[in-house]
Amino acid sequence: WTKKLLLAICGGKPILSRNYLRDCITNKRILDFERYFFHDAELEKKYDFNFKESLVKANENENGFLFGIIFWAPPTSKLYKEIKIIITSSGGTFSNEEKASKTDYVIIHKEEKEIFDTLKKEELKIYNHELIFIGCLRQSFEPENYIF
Repeated sequence: WTKKLLLAICGGKPILSRNYLRDCITNKRILDFERYFFHDAELEKKYDFNFKESLVKANENENGFLFGIIFWAPPTSKLYKEIKIIITSSGGTFSNEEKASKTDYVIIHKEEKEIFDTLKKEELKIYNHELIFIGCLRQSFEPENYIF
């Protein structure tokens, strides 16, 4: 997945196959895009979601699926900028505090062991970054599945 893909899903924007543009040009008119929804069976199976259903959910939840939830990520994390944009675009609040609060959902990349060790000493609840990324794909918040 890419940041653009996740932002499109969270914004409820239709993601269309390349064939849509080609067919519009060939037919010299704008076609109904319903039959051109992007579909990636392998990705959908791997992450247990459906593009079309996720877009419907995103459009039904005008505040975003992370509305009312506060997140924090260490500024040194390699995902800091990307995760901040995705969280706020999904209705969540991203804390700019220097340190995380015990009530924040702390997000780090699963490979950032050094950061994890430091944060764990502070007795914080730390979550794998996939909580946000897969949450965007599914348009659901399931923290119990991603806690370290």
